[in-house]
Amino acid sequence: MKILVLPLLLSLSIGTEMSRWHYGRKHTSSRADAKSQCITESGKNYRGTRHYTVSGFECLRWDSAAVLERKYSAMRSDALELGLGRHNYCRNPDGDSKPWCYVQRKKNWEFCDIPQCQKKIKSECGQRQHKIHKIVGGARTTIDSHPWQAALYVIGKRSNEPIFQCGGSLINSCWVLTAAHCIQTNASPTDYKVLLGKHSINEYAKDDQNFHVKKIIIHQNFNEHTYDNDIALLKLRSQSGMCAKEIKFAQPICLPSNRQRFPDNTRCEISGYGREEAFSPFFSKFLKEGTVRLLSQRLCRSSRYYGNQVTDNMLCAAHPDWNVDSCNGDSGGPLVCENNGQMYLYGIISWGEECAKKYKPGVYTRVTNYIQWIEENMAA
Repeated sequence: MKILVLPLLLSLSIGTEMSRWHYGRKHTSSRADAKSQCITESGKNYRGTRHYTVSGFECLRWDSAAVLERKYSAMRSDALELGLGRHNYCRNPDGDSKPWCYVQRKKNWEFCDIPQCQKKIKSECGQRQHKIHKIVGGARTTIDSHPWQAALYVIGKRSNEPIFQCGGSLINSCWVLTAAHCIQTNASPTDYKVLLGKHSINEYAKDDQNFHVKKIIIHQNFNEHTYDNDIALLKLRSQSGMCAKEIKFAQPICLPSNRQRFPDNTRCEISGYGREEAFSPFFSKFLKEGTVRLLSQRLCRSSRYYGNQVTDNMLCAAHPDWNVDSCNGDSGGPLVCENNGQMYLYGIISWGEECAKKYKPGVYTRVTNYIQWIEENMAA
């Protein structure tokens, strides 16, 4: 009997030493990931800590005596590569349809109940087909250069026809960001319409997307005299009840983080359907575009510029030659800046003294100050 027992003890001893040697090797696949709560495809690479089956049975340890004699255990030479070790976490070492484990019951194994991971969709915000040049004194452009550009219309009280009011920016398939001063006092959502994909405010095209406004959210601290907190959200709803369809003529602009800062003199872009001159009686028939540079807060608050009219919730931008600027009718539209190949909504066209006037740059709502406000209101 001793002769039979001794080889068994010896083999167990050798197996234990091999196991320790495997555990001591540096191999990232053996490490459990407590944050992993889902699987991709069959879960062959799952390294989470789920340790019970679909029936609620607790898994046996892969190094337990009841498992060591089975095909898959912590004693295998490739145990680390398979994710097996001194634990009872669900694994899929044999490439089955999903992770499983051994259990103490008649059927000695069971699948584990681990959900499939949702596929992450790469953000396509801030993407467009073409790049740009001017607004006041500039050239017309096409909507695929600024696919986040929205046009806000107010419904005429007498004519019941939509009248162009302001610009806006698509930040989500269901939401447009604009300036608070674009919304009339005591206005109802039914008083407004939003159009996306418009090359021209006076013409209708097959690419236009027409929306009712379901909800208006004006910043609670908007000051109509100083234009401080000049920001508003519009929730969209089409006749079919759907939100915007993302095509090359309608794409959301990226929102920056609340900590993102573009340096002074950064070249940014503006777009809109506003007047080409301060005292022109007409809006631009077509979408126009321009490039401006961010000015320092210190310069914009100097006595030669706007002094203390510019608050911490505002920023200024202008062309070095003072010949490109946003103007009346561009209000609510975007000032966007590029970072790593994507465009970010850094400002909302708000106010200014005349248009393209020397030492009187365009003033924009500083979007980074409102990221939490935007996210909370969209979520609510």
